[in-house]
Amino acid sequence: MPLLYSLRLLFIERPGTATHTNLPKSRVLRILLWGQVLLERSHARGRQAEIPTTWDDPAIGRWGSVDPLAVKFPWISGYAAFNNNPILFVDPDGRQNIPALIWAVKNMAKKGIPFGVWYGGSGGWSYKPGIVPTETVCYESCWTSYMNGTNVPTLCNFKNTGFATKSGGFIGRSRAPGGMSWFKTGDGADRQFVTDITKGELGDTTFMGETGDMAGHAVLLASGITKGSIEVDGKTIETMTFYALSTSSDTDKDGGYGGRTFTFQKIDGKWLLDGNGYEFKGFGQMTNIDATDEQRKEVNKLIENVKTGN
Repeated sequence: MPLLYSLRLLFIERPGTATHTNLPKSRVLRILLWGQVLLERSHARGRQAEIPTTWDDPAIGRWGSVDPLAVKFPWISGYAAFNNNPILFVDPDGRQNIPALIWAVKNMAKKGIPFGVWYGGSGGWSYKPGIVPTETVCYESCWTSYMNGTNVPTLCNFKNTGFATKSGGFIGRSRAPGGMSWFKTGDGADRQFVTDITKGELGDTTFMGETGDMAGHAVLLASGITKGSIEVDGKTIETMTFYALSTSSDTDKDGGYGGRTFTFQKIDGKWLLDGNGYEFKGFGQMTNIDATDEQRKEVNKLIENVKTGN
């Protein structure tokens, strides 16, 4: 029978075998070959794992728990995965981290905020809660949204782990331990760096290009990832497309911060923007932030308003 609630498991490796034992000693869970991939964390006696928010029962080929975002898609069964079309759609784990995305839409998108250095630049400001920059470069906008769109424990974690300084000051993406390096040093407990372009989640900081100043780009993911293909010189090229909040956008009347569509083409094993631009590097994901049902309902409307100009 599929499990309908989250379990904590102890994973013990032995040569040629693997045993998963639920911490309550009265139960044993055996993971089949086609079972759900588990999140692994370092542990003194082994590796600890958690069942994701949806659970696939491989014995019957069906989900045993309702998709946590089912309320957002009432026309799709809460037990259906990938809108019943895994070829066109992807859904990494059924969760979305969207508070920072909501803050960015409400406070920065389509507000006429031009491209320009804010922290330590001509703006001259250090971070203060609720302060909206009057100009911003790419990673600054993502960082500001994360700092404002979170709760107090996570904000403290940002300051203690190097996302920000101890006093809450900005650390840029080209300066360790900021940017990609901060996500890469995560162990999955609070953050992680995902290089699979199909596995982005709402609110991810999406990195492309190099890490040097003005040598790459960072945006806030605002949609799912759509697989596709195009024909170029008689060859079929795979594509991945998503919508994001970005500097130099398509929706701000002056080309400032707003929404923009990004399409990457797979060229010689690399995902390149429009086939010859920035290389996709990865998604910086928060793993300890979730959204309320109200926020999940709200974000779709907000992003649609950015797209349509409302």
